[in-house]
Amino acid sequence: MKKLTCTFLLSLAFCAGPVYADATMRMVTRDATVILRPEPCTDKKTLSIIEEQYRPMFRAADVIWRGKSLKGCWMALPEKGVVIMADETGDHGALPMSAFRPSAGI
Repeated sequence: MKKLTCTFLLSLAFCAGPVYADATMRMVTRDATVILRPEPCTDKKTLSIIEEQYRPMFRAADVIWRGKSLKGCWMALPEKGVVIMADETGDHGALPMSAFRPSAGI
């Protein structure tokens, strides 16, 4: 995931209202698997890097980065065509919505 400044991340979040998926979505790359879940994000470590006023907009995510399992939070910005992601390590960035596919049976 590409690093973005926190200011950019939060300005994107501020410009868009919350958008929630109604199904679990998955993106798989050579280095990572990202699973977007529809339930609210409750991971305290990840939420701590998101300004409090924006936390209700974020949903739960699971990330497997080079074999290491991480918890994360996400929010879709359909008008930008991206999913904003943050994980428990403090990494955050934008991923293309087009890279995600519905996941059955997760």
